[in-house]
Order: sequence, then structure tokens, then C-alpha cells
Amino acid sequence: MGGRSFYPLFALLLVSLVFIVTGGEQRWAVFVGHILMAVRCAHASRIWIVLGWLGLILGIAGAVLQAFTEVRALRLVSAVLFVLLLFASLPLILRRLVAHSRVTGETVVGALCAYLLIGMDFAMLGVLLSTAEGGAIIASVANPGSAITRSDIYYHSFITMTTVGYGDYVPLTGAAKTLALLEGILGQLFLVTVVARLVSVATFRRIRSEEAAGPSADESRPGA
Repeated sequence: MGGRSFYPLFALLLVSLVFIVTGGEQRWAVFVGHILMAVRCAHASRIWIVLGWLGLILGIAGAVLQAFTEVRALRLVSAVLFVLLLFASLPLILRRLVAHSRVTGETVVGALCAYLLIGMDFAMLGVLLSTAEGGAIIASVANPGSAITRSDIYYHSFITMTTVGYGDYVPLTGAAKTLALLEGILGQLFLVTVVARLVSVATFRRIRSEEAAGPSADESRPGA
């Protein structure tokens, strides 16, 4: 596969989620690492690879600077950068999936990668909103006064996208409510669209295989 399989990307996405949810602060290298791998998996042009490496360099620089300073503008710029990179990597993955002429394990794993990227995209948008507004955009129902962390925003994003709706975290601002609404709709539309696409491709391949094999023994007998 030459580094262009979806399997390593899927594994790296899962590692990124675990790293973020458990509160790892030095996460930027892993974060941009899966963006670079997404670019390679999508067979993207050289310009996308250059942008990915640029994001990696800026991400590491931002992580180092944030370790020594709490400048709000720096956090805002870092959040904007990663939102742009994440949203750019999603259509690249979808473009390659649409080009698949048959359903394989690679196709299914690629669809899972795209699904995870949607949740991470909206989580980063939540982080960006929280940074821009200078306060939490979601609140804990069980502990209303508790501080909201980045991992809480990611958790809320995926719970919203999957429409599980535990209700333990709720959006506070109008922008956060709009974001949750869009994510819930987009998550369900993605599942419906991808499942329909996979089924149609698999059905088309089966019909073509049956046509190529010719009529069955029962159908070829006279009077059948």
C-alpha cells in the first residue's frame, strides 16, 4: 500500500482520540500526523502534502509556545489552523472513497475514518468557539459549576454526532446549539449516504458478476 492504506489512518485516529480524551497536552504532533496520513491516503497533490507538513511544523511550534505562555491569541490561531486542516482532509478522504469501484475492507475502514473525522472536525469547532468566546460553550448537567475541558468538548461532539444524547453535557450558547444541530444532522446524513453507496456498489458488482457468469444451469434448460 505504500503508506496509502486507510488502516494506519484509522489506528492513528483512534490513538488521537484516546490521547485527547485522556487529557494529553502534547497532542499536536499526533493530531497533524493523522492529517498528513489522510492526505497520503487520498492520493492528494503535492500542495496538500506541503500544507500538511507546514501544519505539522506550526502545530509543534504552537505546542512548545503554549507550554511556556498562556496567550489567548496563540490558542485561537492554533485552533483555527487545525480546524482548517481537519476540514480540508475530510473531502480528500471522501473523494477517494467515491472512486472505489468495489466494496472491500479498505472501503469500510475509509468510511470509518471519514466518520471519525466529522466528529473531530466539530469538536475542533467547539474548541475554537470556546477559545474565541473566552468561556465554556457546553455545561455539565451533573456538575454545573465544574470546569469544561477539551476532552469534554470531544466527548460531547461524538455523543451528539451519534445521536446517543445522554444529556450529561448540554450546549450553552446559541452558536453551540447551532453547531450541535448541524453535527447531528450531518452525522446521520453521512451514515445514510455511505451505507447507500456501499450497498449500491456491492449490488452492482454482484449483478455484473452474475451477467459475466452467464445463465445458471436451471435457466439454460429448455422449458425452464
